[in-house]
Amino acid sequence: MTPPTPNRGNAIKARAARHGINVTTRTGAAALADRLGVHPATVYRALNGSTAPGARFAGAYAAAFGSDALVDLYPAAERAA
Repeated sequence: MTPPTPNRGNAIKARAARHGINVTTRTGAAALADRLGVHPATVYRALNGSTAPGARFAGAYAAAFGSDALVDLYPAAERAA
């Protein structure tokens, strides 16, 4: 299991906000989950850093926001470890 990464949640929040989704609200997090086709609990766990996003989440995230958005999910420091 990957240790919590607080920057991941902040990066997801910032990217979602740039696309008009305020994930700090329950409805905003649900809107992001709908856009990605994942369960809202999956978005919550990604935002709070309790688990690293899996392949399905990452694929949907890249499809929704572009492949360059994957750096939000897997910061360079984490990839180098």
